[in-house]
Amino acid sequence: MVRHVLPFSGVWRLSATRGESAIYKEARAPLDTEHVVLRYAPSGLPVPQVLTAVQRGGRLGVIMRDLGEPDREATDADAAQIPDPERG
Repeated sequence: MVRHVLPFSGVWRLSATRGESAIYKEARAPLDTEHVVLRYAPSGLPVPQVLTAVQRGGRLGVIMRDLGEPDREATDADAAQIPDPERG
């Protein structure tokens, strides 16, 4: 299990005995709506598929498909391609 803990979130890579893996992320506000943004990402952007998510009281727990090691760091230009779900 790989773990990264940041000020507003923690990320763990979970491995199954069959070699499969998933990402579990916990977050608190203001990052507690990340799962919504990921669902609005246009196809073609390398963002993980949200498998399940629970959001309560300013906290988020989300399990996502593991994309493996990144080819590169995400940029502001990548983020700008994701529509704002608040604006429709």
